[in-house]
Amino acid sequence: MRFRKRPVEVEAMQFDSTSAGVAIVRWAQGSVQGVFDDSHGEYLLVETLSGPVRAKRGEWVMRGVEGEFYPITDAILRASHDPLDEGRGHGRG
Repeated sequence: MRFRKRPVEVEAMQFDSTSAGVAIVRWAQGSVQGVFDDSHGEYLLVETLSGPVRAKRGEWVMRGVEGEFYPITDAILRASHDPLDEGRGHGRG
């Protein structure tokens, strides 16, 4: 069988700076934990349906259709979603 992704509107914010990370933490209301830093660089800890996952700098945090959050790389987001507005670091696509 073949499937086509349904056209749905989702929200996403890009973690491209420390201040963007802080804004994502506020936006996600408990589903994303602070901005952390280790030998691999800054990251956010995103509580996904499968457990906690790191979002690295440059990735996006997306809110899915059921209110769940998960990280997505910039390349995958742009390959699978069309932007609907051009807000800096925060878009619906």
